[in-house]
Amino acid sequence: MKRTSSENLSYIYIIMIILFSVLGIAMLLFAIVGQEEKTVSFNEQAEIEDVITLKENNYFEEGQLTNQATYITSLIDAMNLNYKYTMTPSEKTDYQATYYITANLKIYEVGEPSNVYWSNDETLVEEKELTTSDKIDINESVAIDFNRYNQLVTDFSKDYALLLDSTLDVTLHIALTNEEEELNKTKTVTATIPMNKQSFSITKNTKTNPLEEVTIKTHNFNVLYLIFAIIILVFDAIFIKRLIGYLKENVLNKNKYQKEIEKILKTYDQIIVISKNPPDIENVKKIEVENFEELLDAQEELNNPIIFYENKTTHRSMFVIIGQEIAWIYHLIDEENKVLEVL
Repeated sequence: MKRTSSENLSYIYIIMIILFSVLGIAMLLFAIVGQEEKTVSFNEQAEIEDVITLKENNYFEEGQLTNQATYITSLIDAMNLNYKYTMTPSEKTDYQATYYITANLKIYEVGEPSNVYWSNDETLVEEKELTTSDKIDINESVAIDFNRYNQLVTDFSKDYALLLDSTLDVTLHIALTNEEEELNKTKTVTATIPMNKQSFSITKNTKTNPLEEVTIKTHNFNVLYLIFAIIILVFDAIFIKRLIGYLKENVLNKNKYQKEIEKILKTYDQIIVISKNPPDIENVKKIEVENFEELLDAQEELNNPIIFYENKTTHRSMFVIIGQEIAWIYHLIDEENKVLEVL
């Protein structure tokens, strides 16, 4: 038995709902999690400022010296190193920066930095994290216990009767990353302080090699995809509303009469022909049967199709088998909605 136009319409609704739902959700995801690639370059600047607090003496009126070329070891009471580092991307992009400061004391053979007698690492500033889409700006001051380090080197030389050299490297470590790991760079800025000298100069390695350009994927909210998603989902809602209306009318609200017709048509669709017009039975003898099973008996004897016709206006229907001179008829009436009219 062929599907009715109403049933075909329901299948169209379902197909369109699935299609528009998939397209709408896809467009919405593209709008929210859309990506684009951009090339970002970075501009860096680094500076180390050394501030020396002096012991009382007869020569220097100032209590502090800053960024001097040479310092006298015996005059040093305290030392501070101020690290300043900025990095600015060519355009805004989400990334993270972590940094910390370490001190590495190294005692080695005179003139041979690679022949190390002893070394020791300390963390002076624990790791800190910055998250930004703009420039990072690190301004960190660290106190250096210069006299303790210098005394340790002096004691080492005396204990082992060695002529030696020693340096204290105080380093700012910077790491740059992002979630996609396209950006994964480390930078260092170091101040090197000689130990066990009567006077010394602080060497500052603040030269920053330019970071190469990095291709970064960024998440952008795509308004065009959002508009498409809204339009598609509106159509989706329209089809859903129409499908619900169809189901209410043709499935959920079916009465006993409609269910009986549907059951017969589906069960015996091989022997039933649906007619748009009333069958012509004016010139034949009519036999009314009480149930559909009796009509089936007649169909088996005659081997003719059963003709089904429904008058939707009067809410009545008939199943008919037409022989040479006799027509067997089974009537169904919608008692809930019937109109007083003869079929």
